[in-house]
Amino acid sequence: MSLLCFGTVFFVSIVNAAPVLGEEEEEGLYVIVNVDNTIDSVTINQLSRIFNKKVKKFENGVASLPVAQKSSRSVTRKFNKKILKKTVKQLKYYWARKMFSGSSKPPKSLASDMEVVKFVASLKNAVGYVSQKPNNKNVKVILIEP
Repeated sequence: MSLLCFGTVFFVSIVNAAPVLGEEEEEGLYVIVNVDNTIDSVTINQLSRIFNKKVKKFENGVASLPVAQKSSRSVTRKFNKKILKKTVKQLKYYWARKMFSGSSKPPKSLASDMEVVKFVASLKNAVGYVSQKPNNKNVKVILIEP
């Protein structure tokens, strides 16, 4: 696991193998929250439970509002595999069951990193993932712990 610190911005490479130079910037996975959210880290299990809507709050007690990206995006496939540990097909089945039972709907799905950054920047309780380190003072990247 590698950790690069840039002020209040953190990047964590979740894979155990050493990344190829430049790979993080091209195909990275950054979990972001609003800068006003006091949370600085989250475990993979906690993040999975938030995005599967099994819990409705962060560990700090702030309500969580997860936002995803379109399933066709490579960052989404990476997030689903590394964090949710599910394929697109498995997620469709999971959400079909949840919606049929009336218990919940999947997270809002946006088209790009830019849309996710704007959404998270506008809501204190939002959490999302992007493929590149955001350049927005209203969001921060949080540490993903095993």
